[in-house]
Amino acid sequence: MLLPVVAVLIHRLAVSAAGGSRRAFDRLRTLAVVMPIAIVGIDLIPGVCPPWYAAMQAVCVLPVARIALLLRAARTRPISTR
Repeated sequence: MLLPVVAVLIHRLAVSAAGGSRRAFDRLRTLAVVMPIAIVGIDLIPGVCPPWYAAMQAVCVLPVARIALLLRAARTRPISTR
């Protein structure tokens, strides 16, 4: 139930960041770093989820980690006024 709400919020941040919002870009960068750490941290708590589910989530976190690396390396450029 929580995941669709979070997905909508992250999508809005991404759209705002693509539109040139520096604040949205910074928030998106922070979320991209925090989310994989939180997901893996929760999966490592014994008894919280079955091993197959933790493995599936670890695989699904890899693209988010890649995005985090790309966003950390990205530099924002000014919006063209043409």
